[in-house]
Amino acid sequence: MMRDIGAIVSEQSPIIAGIEQTVTTANDNIIAGNQQLLGASRHQKKYRKKLCWLLLIFLVIAVIVAIVIIIKLKT
Repeated sequence: MMRDIGAIVSEQSPIIAGIEQTVTTANDNIIAGNQQLLGASRHQKKYRKKLCWLLLIFLVIAVIVAIVIIIKLKT
């Protein structure tokens, strides 16, 4: 009976090692994915900030053009 248990343990040892390697790889991939998500989040914030500035500049230019047109039409 002990020999049978020893044989089963010996047979399952490579399977367990493979599972352990898979779990380690999955953990490494999760860590790398989290780092990429943090980088993407920073990039998205910068993009939104630039977009807001561009919209503000566009609105200021549009208001100036509208004022100039209104003044020219009144004269």
